[in-house]
Amino acid sequence: LLSLSFIYVLFLFGGIVQDVLMSDTITLVDVRVFNLLFIFRHPALIKIFTAVTLLGKSWLVIFFALIFSFFLRLRQKKEYIIPLWVSILGAGAFGYLSKVAFHRPRPELSLYIENSFSFPSGHALMAVAFYGFAAHFLWRNSDKRKTKINSFFACLFIIIIVGFSRLYLGVHYLSDVWAGYLLGLLWLIIGISVLEWIIFKKKNIEVALLEMRPPTKKTKAVSFVLIIVAFLFYIFSAYFYKPEINIVEREAPAI
Repeated sequence: LLSLSFIYVLFLFGGIVQDVLMSDTITLVDVRVFNLLFIFRHPALIKIFTAVTLLGKSWLVIFFALIFSFFLRLRQKKEYIIPLWVSILGAGAFGYLSKVAFHRPRPELSLYIENSFSFPSGHALMAVAFYGFAAHFLWRNSDKRKTKINSFFACLFIIIIVGFSRLYLGVHYLSDVWAGYLLGLLWLIIGISVLEWIIFKKKNIEVALLEMRPPTKKTKAVSFVLIIVAFLFYIFSAYFYKPEINIVEREAPAI
């Protein structure tokens, strides 16, 4: 199933690459969506989505991944650590190579300046690779069905809102975000496949699936501290995150 999913997503990614290179219908949709969101830009929403977009920033995702890795080690789930980093680092590396390969310029009326190329969206692919893996972990290690569903949709919401923030701020086209989602999903599938292989290599699969023991009070306390540290670091980063405003956008006439 993972192999079939990988092949299907790979074909989707190839399709969006072909559309972008051939300047097909997708580019017309890109321009229309960009113009529509440009009209609805508002100072209050700009502040909100500037903070939201930070959730997909590579250095912040790596920090969250370090915290998550320590949490996994604390909870005796070491088999998740390597697949987590395979997913994140693989997505980041291939995202960078794709940007260099396609050399697609950023939108001229982007809200602020980005020094990298536009295709695919690095924020979107990092969001899928990390928050998607977190959703997989929570789904497999939660006893209650309600918790599984809530955690899945919470991570999905973060992924969607990060991608939308890139569109609203005008630093990406729709096809950039969609390609980022697909490339991140490819590496998420690879990471999950590595995890399944590690679990399969264990002698007793049932023990591997159920090895999480009830956490002690000390473990719960440390886990809570890790969550607080990650949250405070995000708030601190969002408060001081002041990207350079694009002069072209600032001098554009009001619509």
